[in-house]
Amino acid sequence: MHFSSTLQGALLASLILIPMPALAATDAAVATGSVPVRHISVNVALFPPLEFASEFEGRVSPRLGLNIIGGRTYGLDGLEMGGVFNMKDGYVNGTQLAGAFNLAGGPVNYFQAAGIANLVAGPVSGMQAAGAANLVSGDTSGFQAAGGANLVSGDTRGLQAAGVLNIAGGRVSGFQAAGGVNVAGGSFDGLQAAGLVNVAQGSLRGAQAAGLVNTVAGNAAGAQMGLLNVAGGRVDGAQIGLVNIADDLDGVPVGIFSYVRKGRLEAQALYENNGFTQIAVNSGGLGAYSIASVGYRSETGAPLYALQLGLGFNRELGNGFYNQFELLSGNVMLTPDSFRNSGVLQTLRESIGFRLAPHLAAKVGVSLNVLSAASLANNPLTNSPLYSSANVQVWPGYFAALEF
Repeated sequence: MHFSSTLQGALLASLILIPMPALAATDAAVATGSVPVRHISVNVALFPPLEFASEFEGRVSPRLGLNIIGGRTYGLDGLEMGGVFNMKDGYVNGTQLAGAFNLAGGPVNYFQAAGIANLVAGPVSGMQAAGAANLVSGDTSGFQAAGGANLVSGDTRGLQAAGVLNIAGGRVSGFQAAGGVNVAGGSFDGLQAAGLVNVAQGSLRGAQAAGLVNTVAGNAAGAQMGLLNVAGGRVDGAQIGLVNIADDLDGVPVGIFSYVRKGRLEAQALYENNGFTQIAVNSGGLGAYSIASVGYRSETGAPLYALQLGLGFNRELGNGFYNQFELLSGNVMLTPDSFRNSGVLQTLRESIGFRLAPHLAAKVGVSLNVLSAASLANNPLTNSPLYSSANVQVWPGYFAALEF
């Protein structure tokens, strides 16, 4: 994948910028297996090469490393602590604790903690914790926590938690949580939670929750929750936001506007027996759809307005007939020209419709209305409620509508 290769190149470049002497000869010997690993009990270092391990030729791996400023050996099989940095040309099997940086040129198994960053040119299995960033040129399995960013060039299994940014160049299975942005370069299985944006460049199985935008390049099986939700493929589940966009939908869109390329986008003109005329936009799937409605009624020369949002469900009956069930909620004026004296109107509607033409249908139905307000001494919407109190009234109604 282009995204993954670009990220891998960037991570490798960042690792190369760390001052490491050339290891071409050592790497060639390692490849042929001619240089064995010498395991020592303790390595004490001031700064490379002022360290006990420099007394040994070849690849050295201590079980305990105590680095006043920093130390450098080939591997680690145990515990290493550095005042500023710990550097490994090869593997880490154990725990690295550093005031600033941990660097590993090979795989890491178990735990790294650094005040600034952990940088690994290989896969990681275990836990990384850094004040600024964790950078891995390979796959990860386990837990990454960073005050700034977690950047992984390969696949990720487990948890990424960052104050700003999480990026995985490949597939993600688990959980990404970031104050800013989460990115999965491949498919995502699990939960993405971000303060701003979630991106999955493959498919989604699970959920995305963001303060602004959720986007999936492929199909989404689960839920998207944000101000703007976008799925490049089919959504099997729910999209909950102000605006929802999908190629196809088998689920529930909740929002002001839901565009589904293979779904429903229609306008509706509806007249109720209480004198309100409503203009609505129905958008979403062929089964479930979102409703945004504006109602108007002339009252002794001055208008009353109603604003409602809702959710509808459509069932095809055959031969052009269909049945719809709709739930709406919003505000309605109780006195002309002012929402200061308003109430909360909740409406339950059921209707039977008939398709007159490919883009024209007519329907009739009944409704049940519940109005709550600070005072309902003068309710302009009904004169014959089924139930009435000082703050709540319930009454039935009927309506006719055209959809086009």
